[in-house]
Amino acid sequence: MFLVGAGLLNTLIGLLAGERGFSSLEAGLIMSAYFLGYLMGIRFLPSLVGRVGHIRAFTCFAASISAIIILHGVFDSPLAWGLFRLLAGVCVVGFFLVMESWLNVVTTNRERGGVFSTYAMLNLMAIGVGQVLLMYARDAGPALFAWAAFFTVMAIIPVAVTYVEEPIRGDGSSAYGVASLWANVPLALAGILASGLTTGSFWGMAPFYLQRIGYDSGAVAFIMCATIFGASLLQWPIGRFSDRFDRRLFISGASVTAGALAIIVGLVGQTTNTYFLAVGFVYGGASFCLYGLCVAHANDYIAAEHRLSAARSLINMFAWGALGGPFFAGLSMTALGPAGLLWYFSLVFAMLAGYSIYRINIRLPAPEEEKSRFFPMVETSHAALELDPRLNEDSQQAVAVEPRVEDSPA
Repeated sequence: MFLVGAGLLNTLIGLLAGERGFSSLEAGLIMSAYFLGYLMGIRFLPSLVGRVGHIRAFTCFAASISAIIILHGVFDSPLAWGLFRLLAGVCVVGFFLVMESWLNVVTTNRERGGVFSTYAMLNLMAIGVGQVLLMYARDAGPALFAWAAFFTVMAIIPVAVTYVEEPIRGDGSSAYGVASLWANVPLALAGILASGLTTGSFWGMAPFYLQRIGYDSGAVAFIMCATIFGASLLQWPIGRFSDRFDRRLFISGASVTAGALAIIVGLVGQTTNTYFLAVGFVYGGASFCLYGLCVAHANDYIAAEHRLSAARSLINMFAWGALGGPFFAGLSMTALGPAGLLWYFSLVFAMLAGYSIYRINIRLPAPEEEKSRFFPMVETSHAALELDPRLNEDSQQAVAVEPRVEDSPA
């Protein structure tokens, strides 16, 4: 329920930013503010949740974002909306922190694979459902803010009447920061950064772009739905095939596919809804699977005891990319018009594809017996990382490969 409301809000902000005459750069800065709040939440909220408890913290986050949603209908300046998006980012991270740490407590090691995969796909599907409300709205106005606030505040009820066992926090694993990642799995780090730059831009700027080229709110909702459901449904088969072959081929293939689709859309512009739905579905699967592919690629080369710390460093890198993505996309749209968003996407994906091909040519693939498994993933909070079943396998079954130096050229 929370993500239905939050998903509706994300698209609604992009639509209304265009309708109210905000410039592309202003829209980009507003969307970037959300990920600044995201980074702040990752840094400061765990201690708050530990002090006040999970139910109280969740009630605070859900009530706060409901109030923030309502305030969007009262103020219409870019500065106010930027502040609201920053606060919304903090609240959404708080939501993920509470829910994921709760799941981590009640899930046994044997169940983690199913729970982790289901949770990742349901996150995207809930956001997709939020788009459905846009299809039936006559215009993107105050009524949709009311619906978004309704769903987020109603999410309080099932949590408030439930007893939740306090999670037991681990020691955070041994340190494995950005420098270690770059030395051992630079493609994973580059791929996560590219995923942040494009995904962060997509959530806020794609509705803004579609509104600018002439689509109404219903068509925007259909296209966003198709993209999100493509991301949810295609991650699993893409990831499973990557378990059987060199995973870097799938990173480069996903980058080429997403970049090519962005170029095609940029050249064609507005066209039939059916065309955009098909393109959106495939683009969602190709672009959104990059995060999970890059995490799995990192796990192919990182010792089991370092994986949790490495995953935390990767999600921080994603957040920094997502913070800058909307700003750079806004600059591109200012210089090149609405299609600048698509050219920005294609540039990022082309750079990642080129780098992945370079890495394939200078490093041997991970041995088959040492590869980790792929699981669909969403970029939420650090608490979700502890749900990853790859971090909870028995030592006999885990992939426990010491970080290695560069292999000789293939």
